[in-house]
Amino acid sequence: MLFASNSETKSLFITTLCCIFISSLAAMDYGLLWFFWVGFFLFIWTLVRIIQCFTGKLKLRYIAHILLIWGVGFAITYGIHHVRSTERQKQATIVAIKILQFQQSHKRYPTTLEELDLDSNQLKKQISLHYSAKNPPKLFYLDTKMPYSVFEYDFATQQWRLRYS
Repeated sequence: MLFASNSETKSLFITTLCCIFISSLAAMDYGLLWFFWVGFFLFIWTLVRIIQCFTGKLKLRYIAHILLIWGVGFAITYGIHHVRSTERQKQATIVAIKILQFQQSHKRYPTTLEELDLDSNQLKKQISLHYSAKNPPKLFYLDTKMPYSVFEYDFATQQWRLRYS
């Protein structure tokens, strides 16, 4: 028998449902923060359960299964954020290249993205991209993993930098 009782099987089922729910929340923009909260409580839970294993009340295999479920949930969620972040940076880099090309040909930066035949409202909605033509110009998009952090394009070095607000 894999588990000692039906209660352990029920607990695994409930844990799987909770993991799916938290993973769904965490897959949203800035939702990775949910997993940091869960990770804190999961750490405390694991310590308590390991003590129960030493007293003979629980099997270590049960704890390993619970941690495996949460580990897979975290890996999938982090993978979603990584893919989304990579795609945002690709799209934002295309905009940055267009701005640099405009600057080279017109000897000034565009005042709006519409001068580049781009829809700034659509870019804000799709990838949270913002542009300001102040001197020096600012081009940035919001990070998908953490709130209050942005990737800002440095026109002098032509590189993206992660900046925390």
